[in-house]
Amino acid sequence: MKRMPLLLMVSLLALFSCEPDTISSELAANTDKGSGLSFRYDLQQEFPVIHTAIIDFENFNAGDIVSVIELPSPFQNANAFGNNPDLGENNTAMVFDSSNPTGDDFDLGTPNEAFGGPGRGDGGTESNDTALGNVLILSEDLDSSDPDDAFVIGSSFIFDFSATPNLTLHSFDILDLEDCTEPTVVTLRDIDGNVLLSKELPFNGNNSKLNVDLESTPNVAFMEIAMNNSGAIDNISLETEAMEGCVDCDSDIVSLSFRYIGEVAEADVRIATGDDETIFEATISQGGEFTINGTDSEGRFGSDIEIFINGQNIAMLATDCSQVIGPGFFLEGLEITSGRTLSGGMLCPVEVF
Repeated sequence: MKRMPLLLMVSLLALFSCEPDTISSELAANTDKGSGLSFRYDLQQEFPVIHTAIIDFENFNAGDIVSVIELPSPFQNANAFGNNPDLGENNTAMVFDSSNPTGDDFDLGTPNEAFGGPGRGDGGTESNDTALGNVLILSEDLDSSDPDDAFVIGSSFIFDFSATPNLTLHSFDILDLEDCTEPTVVTLRDIDGNVLLSKELPFNGNNSKLNVDLESTPNVAFMEIAMNNSGAIDNISLETEAMEGCVDCDSDIVSLSFRYIGEVAEADVRIATGDDETIFEATISQGGEFTINGTDSEGRFGSDIEIFINGQNIAMLATDCSQVIGPGFFLEGLEITSGRTLSGGMLCPVEVF
């Protein structure tokens, strides 16, 4: 176990004397025995972690029928179904390569020819400015050798995300919504079928591209897009929150968050690398929180950082895992509230023993 620098040890003793009895009594006992302070990580803790994903269909080939969409952990795989009433109960959700349009469907090309791409249509001369690669269509005839989209009233996409709890949907892209007597409507539902969001989409014309804002709707289990139109979709943006175990300092620290707990109403806080390069400087009010991030090419701090409050050097912290620091670690006027390592893990809370 690494020993604290003397200045930090004194600061910790002074501050912990004001902490709850369960901690201060233990500190006093250690001090009386002349054993100093010892710290360890509480590896039993878990943190809520946000994970994001984009469904872009790039792991499929043009002409593939999409039934299962593989997603990275902790997401569970999603299911997809394309309904074309002209083709019965067949799944017609087919991958289309918008960079190389087939079936004479240049209105599904990306980007529009105004931006140097294969797309053709007045609706895309301003909005369709980015190559999307693979997109998802409702097939007209299930011919995988020559994918082309259907324009059929009653057609729809259905996505089943119900295997992933706490799913939030943010947005998706849709191409080539043309004038039609029936609207194109996206509906989000929860696991019980309750409508969370329903939104009618505008007809922007041939080769148009629209990013549909799903308003960061949480707890989504199903998404239905009633097309009643030609078109294609792409870039479904989603996230979920999962509880994950924390880590001890398994690699260099790349991020630390602090809370100012000093006695005065506000303080000037400066944090510098061991080479005295300032990486953070601000006036922080009582209870205010802030985060610092490493500045080298891999996002690390280097071997240590120095912390100054109102011009006084209160501590030097080792950020190369040679010192136990993490949430619940107190300095003179500051508390560490969270930290992240180079491996991506969240630092476990620190306890005194």
